[in-house]
Amino acid sequence: MKNTGIKKKMKLAEFVKPIDVDEITRLFNEHQAGIVFIGSPDDVMSRMIAERIIGAGKLNSVVIHYFDVAKATDEQNQMVLSKLHLYSSPNQLPALVRIGSDGSVSPVDFDRIDEVIRLWAENPDK
Repeated sequence: MKNTGIKKKMKLAEFVKPIDVDEITRLFNEHQAGIVFIGSPDDVMSRMIAERIIGAGKLNSVVIHYFDVAKATDEQNQMVLSKLHLYSSPNQLPALVRIGSDGSVSPVDFDRIDEVIRLWAENPDK
């Protein structure tokens, strides 16, 4: 029941954009700046972090890309994690990263979600 609630919130959240493997690859390859949340509605920690991300995105009018590992194969998940320099297994998710317009990838500490999203709203290209 709770899983359905967060899935619905993520789908309906104005500042959350679900993306698939092709879109996340394009973001990375074309050096498009963005914030990417990688998680699963089946994961308790992902649901907790999603609530914070939805709130911070809304507060700062920032769109967060959401990659749902439950909708991808293990091979696709590993490819995405590798591209984003996250050498962990999907079991160690969730993860939040910033992709800079220069192609840099920076993991975001969950304790700094609000700050990072606020700063992103001020200067999204960095």
